[in-house]
Amino acid sequence: FKTKLQLQMQELVQNCLIETGHVEYAAIFRRQDSSLRVASPGLNLSSDEISYLVSLFDDLPECREEGVSFGGTTYHTMRADKLSIYSVNKGDGLVLVKTKTLVIFATWNSSHYASVCIESAENMGSYFK
Repeated sequence: FKTKLQLQMQELVQNCLIETGHVEYAAIFRRQDSSLRVASPGLNLSSDEISYLVSLFDDLPECREEGVSFGGTTYHTMRADKLSIYSVNKGDGLVLVKTKTLVIFATWNSSHYASVCIESAENMGSYFK
């Protein structure tokens, strides 16, 4: 059973991220308890994966040095600051955008424009700020 807020967030993920055609998967996590608020169809994340992704903002130097591990792949971090993390592996990548209470997560693959995925995730982050 989804709450009205979750349904609205699901609609935002679909309309503002997935429907750009340049976001493979997307999700919104709550920072306080690293819980999944919503995820696009086909994205299955464990609670450990969500906790790990949310915790990346707690040690940005390590994130820059070690990269981001996701789905069995290590992504080289191109940007890591207090509000955003961008990481890539060949033509694939991921972006995390932190707001006061949430983390926006989006991925792209080699058939997408990374810049559109990143901009869409950043815009959603701004919406929730």
